[in-house]
Amino acid sequence: MQSTLNLVDQIHQRALDVSMRYKRAEAELIEVLQQVEQHRVFLKKGHASMFLYVIKELRLSESVAYNLITVSRKAREVPELKIEIQNGTITLSNARKIVPILNSANKSEWLIKASKLSHRQLEKEVVNIRPQLATPERATYITPTRVKLELGLS
Repeated sequence: MQSTLNLVDQIHQRALDVSMRYKRAEAELIEVLQQVEQHRVFLKKGHASMFLYVIKELRLSESVAYNLITVSRKAREVPELKIEIQNGTITLSNARKIVPILNSANKSEWLIKASKLSHRQLEKEVVNIRPQLATPERATYITPTRVKLELGLS
């Protein structure tokens, strides 16, 4: 029994360590992407956009690339956003959720909400301010000749 608990504790500790490294890596990526954009590295590497650079050169998924680029750009405008991500008080997911409404005038309120609320609760708060964010239009290929469309109607 003791060895099983010891193994559980070891695995748990490893999970905690990896999680911390992952969060640090996200914050570091935001920092380096700001530098890539500032120095236009993506152009010098032959890419027309930051997005293409991140998915082609850094080999990140499209959704991760979009989130990182969007948050890194907003963090240039509101540096406290990057600090909160670096401190681990705001997740990249919650940071991405507040980007459309975050500005220097309302940063205190929204950074607190992003650190305290769950993703779903935060989403509801954001939609209260900007209802058009509730149902973004989407087109997804189902088959090579069939597209699924999602849109919100009032």
